[in-house]
Amino acid sequence: MSIKTNAKILGRVVVGEGTEIDESTVIKGPVIIGKNCRIINSYIGPYTSIGDGCIIENTEIEDSVILENCEIRNAGRILESLIGRGVLITNAKSFPLGRKLIVGDNSQLVL
Repeated sequence: MSIKTNAKILGRVVVGEGTEIDESTVIKGPVIIGKNCRIINSYIGPYTSIGDGCIIENTEIEDSVILENCEIRNAGRILESLIGRGVLITNAKSFPLGRKLIVGDNSQLVL
């Protein structure tokens, strides 16, 4: 790992070139994070892979695969998930509370 960060990084972690990880983030490997990502105030847990160009902010992710160019902000805890390319996940802070979902064939959601 050739990045400079004060984040708490434990175990085997591979971080791509140009990725920024702030000091309030905790990463517990094994984890792979792609190039040109930004990880801010988040927890990235074991068995997680994050593709190139992703932004993860104020979110916990564990045992998941996040493909390229995703933006995940204020999403709470994400476990055992596969998230496709270019996905935006945010937490709506307005009422009425609800979820807007676009789900592909043969998918399974547990909410």
